[in-house]
Amino acid sequence: MGQVIVVIGMQRSGNHGVMNWISGLFDQVHHFNNQRHDVLTDPDFIAALEALDGVALVSFEDTLGKSDGAADALIDSVVIAQDSALLADALRVHVFRSPYNLWASRLAGHRKGGLSSSPRWEDFRANWLGFARAYHQEPEAFILYDRWVADQSYRQEIAARLGGVFSDAGLAQVTGQGGGSSFEGKPRKSYASLLTNPGVLFSPQIWARLLQRPGHYIRRWTQPPFDASALKTDERFKHLPEFADGMRVLEDDEVAVEAKAIFGLERPDVTA
Repeated sequence: MGQVIVVIGMQRSGNHGVMNWISGLFDQVHHFNNQRHDVLTDPDFIAALEALDGVALVSFEDTLGKSDGAADALIDSVVIAQDSALLADALRVHVFRSPYNLWASRLAGHRKGGLSSSPRWEDFRANWLGFARAYHQEPEAFILYDRWVADQSYRQEIAARLGGVFSDAGLAQVTGQGGGSSFEGKPRKSYASLLTNPGVLFSPQIWARLLQRPGHYIRRWTQPPFDASALKTDERFKHLPEFADGMRVLEDDEVAVEAKAIFGLERPDVTA
């Protein structure tokens, strides 16, 4: 029986990037992504977790249909069984991103059809403010995404809190889960990355595509791996005017107060 880390985050908060980085802190990690919000009360699921060695990362998002509650219930709707010795020691991690960049990324993700959360501003607002209230009550249970990206010492603190061995090996990787980045999309596999998965490299499907478009795939496979550090995740707010509801996050006084208190951010100027 190993350790369970429960990861809770609104879609486009950087959940998969954070989980990929957490995976690099431990020798053996099992992923259970975007689960039903009551799965940690399911005896069969708990028994499966108890049979595992290493770390189990169990994540939850504000995906519609995963909870019996309303669309804005993520912060309260994840239920953990109280009679499980394993789950009694589970660590909770809430991934929390600043509202301006998060709302822009959500709008872009919904425009592409890549998100399963509510597209409504009202649901986003209620959910984000719910996270803000919970942060004030238990800040040590949160990872502030914007700070996590920029501050290595903060990442070192988080690694120690989780009981892992600090490493930034997974920091520059963009995963394909959730459609990749809202703006850049899914990362493309390089030749070097394919070499680590010979089952894919030598599959009939890959070679059929190669014969059809040899130039395309040779250029694609010889590209260096995509570096997540090149993503301008702190500048997504600049795209807010492109969307019909984009400016609502800038017009909300309560959101602005919390963004200042938690992230140290003023309302950004999108007119420049």
